Amino acid sequence: MRVLREMPQCVGFHLCGAYLANRVRRRGLRSEQDKVDAEAIDGFTEVNRETTRWMSK
Repeated sequence: MRVLREMPQCVGFHLCGAYLANRVRRRGLRSEQDKVDAEAIDGFTEVNRETTRWMSK
């Protein structure tokens, strides 16, 4: 996100189709067993906080 913030033409970021993990991609915010990927969620939370601080400057 830090790199994206430096790009004037970038207006945001979208995690497309990755809510549920699948056997091909092997990543997602929830597994096939509906287990939450806490590491990913924690990372998104921190990025959102950083972005909020950046926007308030």
